Amino acid sequence: MVGKFGNNLLANATLTLAKSSVKVKKTRPNYFLSVRLNSKGIQEKFNEFFNYVSKKFPEYNKMLINPQQIHITLFVLHLGNEDSIGNAKNCLLTSKDIMKDSCPNYKPSLHFQGIDVFNGGRVVYTTPKNNDDLVAFTKLTYALHEKFQREGFVNNDIKKEFKPHVTLMKLRRKTIIKHNDGKKKEVIKRILPEVYEHFKGFDFGTHYLDSVELSSMLLPKGDDGYYARLGNIEF
Repeated sequence: MVGKFGNNLLANATLTLAKSSVKVKKTRPNYFLSVRLNSKGIQEKFNEFFNYVSKKFPEYNKMLINPQQIHITLFVLHLGNEDSIGNAKNCLLTSKDIMKDSCPNYKPSLHFQGIDVFNGGRVVYTTPKNNDDLVAFTKLTYALHEKFQREGFVNNDIKKEFKPHVTLMKLRRKTIIKHNDGKKKEVIKRILPEVYEHFKGFDFGTHYLDSVELSSMLLPKGDDGYYARLGNIEF
């Protein structure tokens, strides 16, 4: 009995070890649903921030997001082949009823003001003001995510993860920067407050939403500098 128990214990331990040694490969997102913020007025404001930082703090240029690429991400997904890409595109294109239910007979507008940071100061962003239109936009995001989840494209908890924001600067890894004298180098782990504090209460303006787009993170960008778009539904 003892020998049999010992053998079973050893077998279970071996099985547990084998399971723990198997690494589950996570798929990296390569597509995303978003709303592009490309109206003239708000683009002028984003350019004002971009130009200020690039001139006053040129060592941070690589962390700036090009105003032409400014957008709000609804959610991300991984599409591994042409079939899944086509199915995801069709999933979006057949969602007009969701759009009408969430935003009936009008285009919601989002108003952006102020600046904040997260991820230990590695991301600088602005957020839309909380109002009825933001509630409608959030409702739309949840409904689209639910449909994409039913089709097997996503499996995350959107209500926990969706934090509508616009990324203005992003430090992706430890970066070595050169100061104006061209000699002194410094490794930075976060974006210093003096880079963005001038815009703490800045009014970036209002954007009326035109469409929700399915775009690629990896394909070459379009002639307008924005991500390659596969499909969209209009408000």
